[in-house]
Amino acid sequence: IGVPFGFLMGILPDVEAFFRPLLITIQTTPTVSWLALALIWFGSPGTMTIFITFIAVLPILIINVYQGIGQLDKSLLEMSTLFQVPKRKQLTSLYLPQLLPFILAGSTAGIGMTWKAVAMAELLSGRNGIGGRIALARVHLSTAEVLAWTIVLMILGYGGEQLMKYITKKVMGHWRDP
Repeated sequence: IGVPFGFLMGILPDVEAFFRPLLITIQTTPTVSWLALALIWFGSPGTMTIFITFIAVLPILIINVYQGIGQLDKSLLEMSTLFQVPKRKQLTSLYLPQLLPFILAGSTAGIGMTWKAVAMAELLSGRNGIGGRIALARVHLSTAEVLAWTIVLMILGYGGEQLMKYITKKVMGHWRDP
């Protein structure tokens, strides 16, 4: 959802003008406030976790793609318009290859934010995930267990980031070497 919204915000000034205030509001609202609202709005810890993850990661992707649009090679876009290249071909041959680094960077940043958001949502909802385990360890005043689960989260975040770096390298290599 973040990629198409960022794309539309980048190419259509009216869409950008409409959604920018909403995006800034979502992004600047503290995660703990979103968590409190999610606890009120959703009865299911699973739904709450999905919502928190969505609300935390969405702005990252939108902003990366939006900024990527501003970095596009305008001369290539003008030339493709001049030569009446079909819009679909422009999208796949001009926009996507130039936006890919921004999409992948947003995805990489989103992975780290996802683990943080999931753990916080589970911590507050009492769900039986890593966040729930941290909450239980806190109740038992088990510093070692809190730190152990924190290290697990760090490893998962690092692993996700390394996976995205690998994917980025493979995908970018594909686009650069036809």
